[in-house]
Amino acid sequence: MRKVELSLKEKQKYEIIKKLVETNGNKECARIKLGLKSIRQVNRLIAGYKEYGKEFFIHGNRGRKPKHALTDELKDEIETLYTSKYFDCTYTQFTEYLADRENIFLSIPEVGQILRDRHILSPRARKLTRKNLKKNLLKSILKLHYFVLFLVEFFCLIFHYCNLIFVRKLKIL
Repeated sequence: MRKVELSLKEKQKYEIIKKLVETNGNKECARIKLGLKSIRQVNRLIAGYKEYGKEFFIHGNRGRKPKHALTDELKDEIETLYTSKYFDCTYTQFTEYLADRENIFLSIPEVGQILRDRHILSPRARKLTRKNLKKNLLKSILKLHYFVLFLVEFFCLIFHYCNLIFVRKLKIL
């Protein structure tokens, strides 16, 4: 039997059903604790627990990308089109051009989200939006800067340690 990692919600559900089965507890009380609408759902959880154990409480879509999610290739294509061909358009105009000329049918908020995730703003972006983007970019640059500093210190320590070992070997010889 493999080890099963449950989320907080799944673990709570598992614990309640496990206690219910072991102590032959009250199904109505368990239904209220779990926030279910009928005792039939509690019976379904009990049957699943008895047949599959802890694995039953793992959600079936865990670790999967949603079916309706856009592919990374399409997102890259949208970014490339906006930065090369339609760079002076607003998100609304760009969405219309995508539908008319490129046969890519997306909503305006969807296009906007894709471009904002890649730090590309509309020419008509508000001051607050620009300010927030700048702040987020500075935060990510600072994180990268601290990481680089850490790596430099780490490699300096390794270099220093290696030099000490090399010097000791020379003294021995």
